[in-house]
Amino acid sequence: MRISLLLLCLLLSLSGYAQNTANMRAIQIQEFGDPEVLRVQEVSIPVPGPGELLVRVHAAAVNPVDTSIRAGRAGGLSGASLPYVPGFDVSGTVTAIGSGVDVFEVDDEVFAMVNLRRGGTYAEYVIILENEAALKPARVSHAEAAAIPLVALTAWQALFEVAKLQPGQTILIHAGAGGVGSIAVQLAKWRGA
Repeated sequence: MRISLLLLCLLLSLSGYAQNTANMRAIQIQEFGDPEVLRVQEVSIPVPGPGELLVRVHAAAVNPVDTSIRAGRAGGLSGASLPYVPGFDVSGTVTAIGSGVDVFEVDDEVFAMVNLRRGGTYAEYVIILENEAALKPARVSHAEAAAIPLVALTAWQALFEVAKLQPGQTILIHAGAGGVGSIAVQLAKWRGA
């Protein structure tokens, strides 16, 4: 059975399932392979440790790196510990905080990119390090916020860390209508290129 993006959105949009239980649903892989290895499993809701946030997931993005890890083709990342819950980009609501968290509070709406080795956003709840999260702007939907982190970081690194883009320079951005490209166009304009 193929689990599509639609099923992922449906899973993550169901409300109330985990509110009265210590368990949640997560899309998990037990082995690397084709999309058929993705399974909806019931797992324990994680507990935040020091410097961590527990976030109720409202939206999670699907990126090419997710499919590479699932298939076991992501180099060092394919050695992820199994069972594994994929997903890196997320937007949701903080439901609990660990000790030492001083930037966020319960009920804050946040978006984040979790560590690529840890993953875990294809679930109803995910642990996020405080330094991985940012407050979600009120005018941005959860779906929009979840679509930003990895593509924005990729565009930032390409433009400013690799190409060293400066104000006044001219730049050609191939695939400017795609995820990374659309962010790259906006960042280049912001930089004055």
